[in-house]
Amino acid sequence: MKLKLISAFLICTFAIYAFLSYIKEDKIQYILQHKTNEFETLYNAIYNQYKEEANLIYQLLVNKNFVTDIYLKLQNAPKEEKDELRKELYQFIKEDYDTLKLVSVRQLHFHLKNNDSFLRMHRPNKFGDNLTLVRPTIAYVNEHHKKIDGFEEGRIFNGFRFVFPINKNNTHLGSVEVSFSGDAIITKISTEFNRQSNLHISKEVVDEKVFDYEKSNYINSTFEGYLTDKEVFKKINKNSVQEELSETTKEKTLQSVREFKNNTFYDIKSKKTITILPIKNPLTNRTVAFVSTISDAKNITTMSQNYYSLLMVSTLLLGSIFYFVYHQLKAKIELTKKLQEQKEIILEEQNKAKEKDRILFQQSKMASLADMLENIAHQWRQPLSAISTNASGLEAEFEFGVLDDEKLKNGLENIINSSEHLSRTIEDFRKFFKPEKQKSLFPISSTIKKTLQIMESKFKSKSIEIIQNIQDTEIESYENELIQVIINILNNSKDALEKIEDPKYIFIDIYKEKDQLVIEIKDNANGISNDIINKVFEPYFTTKHKSQGTGIGLFMSEELVVKHMKGRICAKNVSYEYNGKEYRGAQFTVKLPINYLEEV
Repeated sequence: MKLKLISAFLICTFAIYAFLSYIKEDKIQYILQHKTNEFETLYNAIYNQYKEEANLIYQLLVNKNFVTDIYLKLQNAPKEEKDELRKELYQFIKEDYDTLKLVSVRQLHFHLKNNDSFLRMHRPNKFGDNLTLVRPTIAYVNEHHKKIDGFEEGRIFNGFRFVFPINKNNTHLGSVEVSFSGDAIITKISTEFNRQSNLHISKEVVDEKVFDYEKSNYINSTFEGYLTDKEVFKKINKNSVQEELSETTKEKTLQSVREFKNNTFYDIKSKKTITILPIKNPLTNRTVAFVSTISDAKNITTMSQNYYSLLMVSTLLLGSIFYFVYHQLKAKIELTKKLQEQKEIILEEQNKAKEKDRILFQQSKMASLADMLENIAHQWRQPLSAISTNASGLEAEFEFGVLDDEKLKNGLENIINSSEHLSRTIEDFRKFFKPEKQKSLFPISSTIKKTLQIMESKFKSKSIEIIQNIQDTEIESYENELIQVIINILNNSKDALEKIEDPKYIFIDIYKEKDQLVIEIKDNANGISNDIINKVFEPYFTTKHKSQGTGIGLFMSEELVVKHMKGRICAKNVSYEYNGKEYRGAQFTVKLPINYLEEV
């Protein structure tokens, strides 16, 4: 028993651990997903803000006649004239550009329609290089004459770039780019929203696109294969918690970037969460960078502590329960031994009760047999008398020589008919005493007819009239047992009617009530005394002298109806009117299910 309890304890402990772990992980995942959604919303809000600013700069500063006129002159201008036009455009834009740098605009870059760089406001002396392969967004705008935006690495700087077409009189002339540095968005997240953030740019992309002498603008990120812009790094804490992230968290982060999934991870080492948003080039669909943000995870830390506390308390409580159960089982075993002794005594008493019931049933069987023999005697009296009379008459006529063939034939036919009647009577009683093991479907009218045939002579001899009102219905049950019940009730009425003067009536009413068959049998023998009516179904109860009855007929009837046929039987006194006269008598009611369902 101890081994089983210990095994059950370990299984339950593991189940509690698994359940609490599932709940904890589910809640942590909910918190992490919430952080991901929150940061994604924040990032998109800041990005859209800069997008609106870029549109405003384009409309107020770039999309002017002075700028578009310069671009018209550029279309067929020689090199010397282009240089002069570049200086004019630079002087026109410079003052506004210096102001725009204060609100995080990193670049204002003008391009010719063949994708050549015309003027970099941040590097005015660097121009003429073709950007087709380096800057797909510029090539897209000059080819399709549609604006585009997104993060893109350039020859000098990376940035969130918003590229617009320059048109004049429905003629495409070139393009212009308004660019915000990664530092702008990262700083806004870090300062205005108190989020420690960083921008990580693919080292492979930087190596492909940035001028060699400009690569010094980048330093290694804490994530392998990625770089951080120096301008961004200056704005964040050099002792960033990102340096403390576990290798597992770093690997999960890089895997999520490779799969291009926004995600948040809880770092056990630093007790912080890191949220990452991968960024793709708007045209090549290549992952070029990702934004990360570090935030506090006190709620997750507290939840983990509560989890371990709850696990400990649950284990102790479970241990206490099993300890209590152990002692209860031990006491139960001792009690079982005592109960076993009592059980043996009870079984002995039950066996005695069963033997008593067996004797009772045997007595009932013998009483029924005596009644049947009496009924046979009544049934045989008339046909035997007829046989005797016919035989004596034939013999006398033969002796006197007056017996002719006709009289002989008639006499023999009467003897044969009476003999057949005797045979049928024996067969009816034989069928009645044949035990039934299976229920059968039979019409109730046929059952009543068989019953009355058995008792017909008794009723005639006692001048008892039977009045029937039967709604014929088929019932599935044990017919012989039902006949026995009806005979017992009719015998009870017959015995009571012997004590009164004529007229003597027995009424048999049978009708269907929902899914039950109702059999009502009443007489006019003035009823049963109220002192004993509740005892009529008790064994050995009788109002007859001991020499006349055993008192088990109605008891056995109740046993047969309730236990064998799954029905009900009751007795009560009733008053009623018949042929204009008031009568009082006992009424026995039997209710049986029409479709008998055998209990399993």
